[in-house]
Amino acid sequence: MKYILFFLLLITTTVSADNPTFWAATYYVAPTGSDLNPGTITQPFKTVQKASSIAAPGDLIYVRGGTYTSTAGNAADVHFLIQNVTGTAGAPITIQNYPGETPLFNTVAITPTANYPCIMKVYNCSWLNIKGLTIKNLKQVATGAGVSYGFIFDHSNNCQAIQLNVFDIGGTGCTIQNTSHDITFLNCDSHNNGDGVSPDAWNFGDGFTCTNDDSYNIYFTGCRAWMNGDDDYDWFEWRGTNCVVKDCWAFWASIKPWGRFTTQPIEDSITPSNPSLWASNNAYRTSTTSGEGFKAGGCNIGRCTTGGTTTLKKQYINILSVGNCGTGVSYNWTEGSTYAFIDLIQNATLCFNGNDGIGGAFPRSTNLFQRIDNTIAYGNNILDSGGDLAYNGHCDSIQNCYWNTHYDQDCGNLKGSITINNSDFVSTDQTQLVTARQADGSLPIITFMHYVAGSDGIDAGRIYNVANRPYNGAAPDLGAFEYGAVPPTPVLPGCNAGADKAITLPTTSVSATATVTGSITPLTYLWTVTPAATISGSTTLTATFSGLTVGTYRVGFRVTDASLNTAIDSMIIVVSNTGVIIASPVIKLASLWQGHIILDFTYSGDKLMEVERSVGTGGYVRLGSVEVKAGYTGYGFIDWSPVTGNNSYRVKAGSVYSNVYVKKKP
Repeated sequence: MKYILFFLLLITTTVSADNPTFWAATYYVAPTGSDLNPGTITQPFKTVQKASSIAAPGDLIYVRGGTYTSTAGNAADVHFLIQNVTGTAGAPITIQNYPGETPLFNTVAITPTANYPCIMKVYNCSWLNIKGLTIKNLKQVATGAGVSYGFIFDHSNNCQAIQLNVFDIGGTGCTIQNTSHDITFLNCDSHNNGDGVSPDAWNFGDGFTCTNDDSYNIYFTGCRAWMNGDDDYDWFEWRGTNCVVKDCWAFWASIKPWGRFTTQPIEDSITPSNPSLWASNNAYRTSTTSGEGFKAGGCNIGRCTTGGTTTLKKQYINILSVGNCGTGVSYNWTEGSTYAFIDLIQNATLCFNGNDGIGGAFPRSTNLFQRIDNTIAYGNNILDSGGDLAYNGHCDSIQNCYWNTHYDQDCGNLKGSITINNSDFVSTDQTQLVTARQADGSLPIITFMHYVAGSDGIDAGRIYNVANRPYNGAAPDLGAFEYGAVPPTPVLPGCNAGADKAITLPTTSVSATATVTGSITPLTYLWTVTPAATISGSTTLTATFSGLTVGTYRVGFRVTDASLNTAIDSMIIVVSNTGVIIASPVIKLASLWQGHIILDFTYSGDKLMEVERSVGTGGYVRLGSVEVKAGYTGYGFIDWSPVTGNNSYRVKAGSVYSNVYVKKKP
């Protein structure tokens, strides 16, 4: 026998961090899924395109591990298109790898006929996070008429790419274009990319680019680029403002990505990470004079007028640029421009490059205006003559630096009062730079170019812009790494939504305060509630829920750190009504209809009525409940199947009962 109440039945479910049903939606994508599925963990979608097309603010899309291949064909311009996805500041949409798994977007089977194909493009999106994906293997069009791309932000804003690994692209790894703004690349790698079949081979194969564009508010933090056919980071003729590159590494630019003689990506055939191979064999190099770690840009006359002559355009903070065939930080194509070089370089390590440590296209760039502090450059000019500093701009803006050699002006040089060479460092082994990242995606812990005790570079810097570079001792050290600064093991976020709440009408609101842990800042917060209610402070630690009525509310709290690691917790709000009963419910059995008991009732109170069935002497089992308002008249159903004997029911409102005796169905 089965009994079900069919009207306004309140059903209580268990909510846990492993079953976050309080979010607007959590979707799943898997290589074995189908876009006809509902997108659950057991019935996932097949494509990120499908999942992203239905995502709403606050939604989370988990991409399961495995290989995702393109069905778009050789002529496709984009193989995985994520478009028109719109989150909000308080509730961004997130597409990320399922914890512990690696989704691989691999287009090795594609032989492109499009001139400028891309594996994954984020188009016309806002407040979207992409995390934990590996993107690889797209050849260059065989004619050399264009180049391929791994990952693109296009016409998008307030988006983040986090822990992406992009490589084996017949062109450029990652790029930002078409006036996208407020874009972040965090803890991403772009390597082994290049355009080996172009007429001007290896000239457009970069790691990260934002060139010939007006994009602005661009941020790179904790990124690595290496073994790209041209430059590792390229801002050639970038016309935007406010690009910040912090704690990023560039190395081995213009080393051929797939061996000495291969011009197209070949799966699992990347050049070994062994500088001794190309130290004595230039066949591994795409150039002996070019291939910059950071190509900081520059423009021909009239091309870079945005921002005037006093607007800070680019900042390079705690950067490492070593072992590149060209220059560590380079400025080029600067005839007559007074706008391209309002830049800050702070605490850079620029060593062992084939060309200059810092250099420009001379003698044309006489209007350079740089702020350079606490930077070291030595051991450069391995392949081409020049200087650790090659500069002819304003000297008064360069302080507390060390250059072993210089070309043109010798600005801000501490040489003479201090000496820095290989013996000042624990290690000069560049192969440490390709060590696996830490578990949270941050850069690996290395000893390369870290000072030994007693080095002249310790405490030799200028106290400047401390928020960007905390320091030990009396003053900042020179270079990218602070002596004695042992990176703490990051603490992943945790949270507690607080204790369950219970209120009684006429109170219709209640506040909850969450507690959080975690060391990767900043942290963002999001409260949700089901069924819907008004939330004040939904993106703060304390939220107030109002407009509540009788029932049970499931409240979720989520904390997200700066690396998009998340933690979730839940709590329950129970709203009850134990007010004075104005009148007892009046209930009678109207009829039996198609196996149902039909209840007619009127009730002048404002109560939750519960329906119970007799299960023995003095015992009843609750079947369900319904909320009724004062003066309400209505009816409901209870499923009823033939049984032996008769049955008794009662309807309870508060402590008052109305009994109903039901004969078995004829």
